Amino acid sequence: MNKWGFSTVWGGYTPFTAEDIAALIAEQGPTQMDSLVRQVSRLWGYSRGGDSIRVNIIDAARRAERDHKVRIAGRPAFVYPVANCPGTIRITESGDQRDPDEIPLEEYHLALWLAVSVSGGSVEVQDAQRIGAGLLGFQRLTANLTDRFREAINQSTQIESSPYSNVDSPLILDGDRLVMK
Repeated sequence: MNKWGFSTVWGGYTPFTAEDIAALIAEQGPTQMDSLVRQVSRLWGYSRGGDSIRVNIIDAARRAERDHKVRIAGRPAFVYPVANCPGTIRITESGDQRDPDEIPLEEYHLALWLAVSVSGGSVEVQDAQRIGAGLLGFQRLTANLTDRFREAINQSTQIESSPYSNVDSPLILDGDRLVMK
């Protein structure tokens, strides 16, 4: 047991380490910080993450970033695998829908890029969003998804320069169309 009374669950727990965070993120890909806290809390057998757990996990993630094992970026904060790890579109093993706010913008951008690519290099934004939503595992385009896609379009330049981005040609907004440059 540690100073908070948690039992051993993950890797001989002595609080959650930077290596534990790096291993978890390497296995599952980018994860929103709040989701990471919830996930580790469940690993420890708690239904939610209290302040002590939250502080420990955030500190471990920052140590992992300092040691160049993960990267933390964005608002809300996402924890990414180390640089040069190309992004992919992740679908849950159980087939459950993911929370749109817990999907990194790089995945939205990749979904849009694929939608434009299969449409011959140019497509209306709304159609690209609809196709992208399907690629991300959603059956319909909701207002929240539309907002996240819009955010990915608006931050396209920054996303394309991200080490987690996996596109080889930029997307440009041309009126109401997305065009591959």
